[in-house]
Amino acid sequence: MIPLKLTLSGFMSYHEPQTLDFQGDSLWVLVGKNASGKSSIFDAIVFALFNVSRIGKTHHDELINHKSDTAEIIFDFAVGPKTY
Repeated sequence: MIPLKLTLSGFMSYHEPQTLDFQGDSLWVLVGKNASGKSSIFDAIVFALFNVSRIGKTHHDELINHKSDTAEIIFDFAVGPKTY
């Protein structure tokens, strides 16, 4: 699986929409202070793919940012020649 683009809104640390575009680079580094949302990026990818988070398979409402009413994850990725 090759990640292409991740857009988060209202998910965990991300209240406002944020997009990470992974295309065109072969190496990525996430750098930031503690509690700045680095782990939330991985949480979003896992949740988008498997509908599960660190808090388990239930209580998904706890993943919504406290300043938001809803959460949205858009994850584009490629597996071989197919894009999802």
